[in-house]
Amino acid sequence: MNNENAHQTNQQTNAPLHNTNIIVLFVMDSSNIQTTNSTGSASSDTTDNSSLIIPSKRDIFLTTYRRQRFSLPDPIMHYIAKNPKNAKVYQKMIRSCKYFFTKNPLLIISHLTFDGYGWRTWIKNDLKIVDINRFSSKLWIKESLSVSTENVSIVASSIVSKIYRSDFKILTLLYQSISLNDLLIFCSSVNGLTLKRVAVKNYDDTVVPFEKVIEQLPKVKTINYTFTNPSNNTSENTLKELWKIPHFSNYDYFCLYNIPESFDIESFNFFMKNTRIRLFFSNTISEEYKARLMVIVDQIIESKNREYKPPYIYFRGNNLAKSNELYYIHLFSK
Repeated sequence: MNNENAHQTNQQTNAPLHNTNIIVLFVMDSSNIQTTNSTGSASSDTTDNSSLIIPSKRDIFLTTYRRQRFSLPDPIMHYIAKNPKNAKVYQKMIRSCKYFFTKNPLLIISHLTFDGYGWRTWIKNDLKIVDINRFSSKLWIKESLSVSTENVSIVASSIVSKIYRSDFKILTLLYQSISLNDLLIFCSSVNGLTLKRVAVKNYDDTVVPFEKVIEQLPKVKTINYTFTNPSNNTSENTLKELWKIPHFSNYDYFCLYNIPESFDIESFNFFMKNTRIRLFFSNTISEEYKARLMVIVDQIIESKNREYKPPYIYFRGNNLAKSNELYYIHLFSK
């Protein structure tokens, strides 16, 4: 073999992945496509059909892959391939050598969303529909995951088994039914959480109380939570139980919507130094309960203590001027 041929062989052996789009092609196409002569002539029947087979993108991808000889032992290289430190490192690894992708094929996605029409992600600055059921590779989601649909309540749960690692910081779930275990898998790195009318359940299909859900989320910094109507995970002791959670006061932002009348509002601790709280009450609360809320609103407005972050309380029927004044205090105090 002359030097030129040897050089070409070496290039093929170590051909890197210069474009991560190859991952998408490899995962999405795993079958060969055959074409036949439309004339159906007798001569075509005697032709070697193998010459008409169009190689799949997977086959094309693997044509230049060769077994690598690394300076490190195989077990160590296998461990490195299976345990990349982060998505950026993984992308550098698969661009340098196909070995790492063949040992640990992953699809890196920054944002993934489901809006009722299917899964979508950003590809070259354009939001594209993707059929994740065709992906044989696991998904590594880096930035955000959002599921917003009233038609199918198990969409979020259906994707858990496809996730390799949850690095995303923003999680939004609307109208979903999900186990507490699956939710915690999603929230391993989340700091911004939105749950709207989501039923979080135990293994026995019973609903997890709201305060128990919050108890399991010490790393989250901002929470937007909308209760179901009627609420199925609250009681008169819910607020009392919240104050027993050590990390509750560490949240930066805590917002509740559609709060039911079962909340014992008098037990609510409005003197939070670190957490900005917003409370939006259900439109179905009684006039008596509204009167109790008005008293609390007046107390907050009249208070001279601004060493804490005053909460914002909204309910239908509240005095507009007082509501605006409270909102101003809420925004600009400390």
